Amino acid sequence: MSRVDPRSQTIVINESMKITYTKEDVHRVFHIPCTGRSVYHKGMPNKEVTSLVLSGFLGINGKENRSIKAAQEVIERDYGNEMSVHEQNAFKVAFVIYVVSTLLSPGAKYDYASVDYWNALTNPSDIGNYDWSDYVIKRLFEAVVKVKSDLNSSVKIPSITGCTLFLQVLYLDSTDTGVLNLEPHTLPRIKFFGHEVMRSMILADTLSEGDDPSVCHFGRSQVCFCALILLWFLHIML
Repeated sequence: MSRVDPRSQTIVINESMKITYTKEDVHRVFHIPCTGRSVYHKGMPNKEVTSLVLSGFLGINGKENRSIKAAQEVIERDYGNEMSVHEQNAFKVAFVIYVVSTLLSPGAKYDYASVDYWNALTNPSDIGNYDWSDYVIKRLFEAVVKVKSDLNSSVKIPSITGCTLFLQVLYLDSTDTGVLNLEPHTLPRIKFFGHEVMRSMILADTLSEGDDPSVCHFGRSQVCFCALILLWFLHIML
């Protein structure tokens, strides 16, 4: 995250190489909506909304019990052959909470779900009409600013929040790693980036400093011109 400039929304590899990212790139990576109403358009959720999500959908009593595991339990529950409408709605809400909390915008607290997007969950059938990609970008902006502040303040263990996986996939998908390059047209891009693929691409892009293999830098690969052109084209067309 130290290589990210949140104001210009770029990953700064070096003085001559930068990768710009937008919410459309979040859509390309995860295939979540990048148009529609802002998740924040109603501000922070009130007590009624929080209660609806906790007790109505997750089956939790107690306003302070915002456990991610509760959402996971709803997702993994055995529903038999057919789900009721309420069960379907509860599953949708729980799925969004779990994915946001563990992937799209993980927080610093263990097993604790943020509520800032819960206004977008009150009508489960309307969830897809919100701009979730923009939400990811905004939370990532906050996370990068926080990390940079911690580093400047010499905090020994800065909190890493936000969707760092998005930055990793975007970076690796925009670099030329030779035979490891991936087919560029299929979406979502995340489907190609399993553990072994990412590990191999990171190793291919890593430079060791001198004779000490423990001191490494990223940026050995060149930013793939074709990938940048494709990103630019998609930004124009979307």
